[in-house]
Amino acid sequence: MSKKMKITVISASVVGVALIVALSVWLVSVFKKSGGESTGNAEIAVENVTANAGKTVKVPVTISGNPGVMGIMFELDYDSDKLEYISFSKGSVVTDCEVNDNGGKITVVIVEDNDVKKNGTIADFSFRVKSGASGKADIKLNNINMCNYNEETVNAEAVSGGVTVKK
Repeated sequence: MSKKMKITVISASVVGVALIVALSVWLVSVFKKSGGESTGNAEIAVENVTANAGKTVKVPVTISGNPGVMGIMFELDYDSDKLEYISFSKGSVVTDCEVNDNGGKITVVIVEDNDVKKNGTIADFSFRVKSGASGKADIKLNNINMCNYNEETVNAEAVSGGVTVKK
């Protein structure tokens, strides 16, 4: 890789992390301003999937019972002894999604222009199941924060999932 390309990659990474931090700070301030008001109950779930060791697998994260959300922030804690994070692709529910992987913890930040009321896939996360892995690799959903256009907190139940490694 040329020096110019390395600088470009590093610069893009720094800008991406800065954007995630800025969006996270904004969302936290929105949640603090909401004064405890809340609306609706949604469920955010990490699907359970099955894969062979050494293979790549997509793990969907979905929302159901969506009363309407404009901002979503959550973390996925995954078993980095068994899984290697590869990439993500946004789902049908959102128009944009920012993701940062920190070796075992993925932070997801989503900000929409208006309330989105669709149910379905928020994002698909691709992992490589490490060679020699066996059993279940848990993917835990933590620290969910959601709000609507009126800056009211939207309650959400977290459902964790993971990857069962085939023998």
